[in-house]
Amino acid sequence: SPLRSLETLNLSYNQIEDVSGLKCFSGPAYHLGYLALHGNKLRSIKDVILAVGEIKSLHNMVLRQEGSGNPLCHIQGYEQDFWSNLPQLETLNGLDKSGKLARNLESVASIPGLEAYLDFLLSSSQDQQSQSGSSMPVLTTPKIDAVIEQFK
Repeated sequence: SPLRSLETLNLSYNQIEDVSGLKCFSGPAYHLGYLALHGNKLRSIKDVILAVGEIKSLHNMVLRQEGSGNPLCHIQGYEQDFWSNLPQLETLNGLDKSGKLARNLESVASIPGLEAYLDFLLSSSQDQQSQSGSSMPVLTTPKIDAVIEQFK
């Protein structure tokens, strides 16, 4: 399958009622780690668990975000059903198992061009410090025109 390298899948706001097709991502050849399903019409906790239960790489799943969820999110204690049946999960709806807000560095790391931009900022800062002979602290600001040129 050409989707073996897929790590992030956002299916939010698509009127989805059935996710049984996600079973195709189970097995060691697949790397799906993040699945966003908020804003759909999922009603059955059992059906979602059956669909994603064998996706061992799935560590982060979103069923409800910013007030937009699924009908199953109105079921009292639905989160515990997912934690109990999907031991591979590290976060559900952006929270860890203890209910604390999880820091999701993967989403930041996936920003295109971020690494090059951070390298540019670092080199810009070092250039300014080497040009400044005084002991006064230098206010570091990115060279906006140069950054904009990189993305034209």
